[in-house]
Amino acid sequence: MSEEKCVLKLEYGNFIVKLSLVSIRLVKPHEEIVEEMLDSLLRKMIKVGSLWDPLIVDESTYVVLDGMHRLEALKRIKAKYVPACLVNYADDNIILKRWFRVISFNDDLIKYLMHYANINNLKVSKVTFSIANEMVMSREAYFAIHSNKGSYVISGDDASCSFKAYQILYSFENFLKNNGALIDYVKENEALNIFFKEMKPIIVTQKVRKDEVIKNALEGRLYAPKSTRHIIPIRPVGINMPLELLTYPLNNNEIRKLFVKILSSRKVKIIKGQKLRYKKYDELLLTFT
Repeated sequence: MSEEKCVLKLEYGNFIVKLSLVSIRLVKPHEEIVEEMLDSLLRKMIKVGSLWDPLIVDESTYVVLDGMHRLEALKRIKAKYVPACLVNYADDNIILKRWFRVISFNDDLIKYLMHYANINNLKVSKVTFSIANEMVMSREAYFAIHSNKGSYVISGDDASCSFKAYQILYSFENFLKNNGALIDYVKENEALNIFFKEMKPIIVTQKVRKDEVIKNALEGRLYAPKSTRHIIPIRPVGINMPLELLTYPLNNNEIRKLFVKILSSRKVKIIKGQKLRYKKYDELLLTFT
């Protein structure tokens, strides 16, 4: 069977959704996982006996752009294949954004920030709101914190390296969590709205570049969790692929042919971005029923 017939292609405007099965040995994650999130996903996945959403994968490098926990869950159950939406990562329609952090903490956040910086030989500077944001965007700072006590930036010699910036941020997050803080990961505008309306402290993060995602993934260096947020024009969801199929010892073309046959038999519907299974999507959603 030809390679073309092993891929389900659906064209919407100038964007083509390509769905196929990929050998799990080929795909490469670009972010670390959070074990608690993985445990929860794995339990739900095994209970229902299927994988709900495909991974988003760069078709030229097989780097996973979205779906790190799904990938690891499939590895844990000894799956041989992963359902993937194959995309051209260089396409300008695929946008790489950031997750900001909203902090809930009953103690003095800035005191803990100063202590963390001191024990890790980092520099903390109090600056204006706009300068803090500019320093993070220009990579003069690892990250910034806006609080009711003002705006602070955390910097060091290698702040220009986004990989290092997120390593330090993740370490600081864990430091706060170990001292009783709760951290929510939200979109940029949502975080700013929360800060201005509720004066809850927020963390402003660096923006990772696409070339950095690919380079680090191919070299085996994983970004910290929630370092990237990918937006694609239309996101396939709800393929509801049986785990039995993903673990079955068929050869590549046979299993991929069966995958395409299953999806081709379903009704396809486009819905506007909405909350689906506790997650709010910005994109158009392509559903299969």
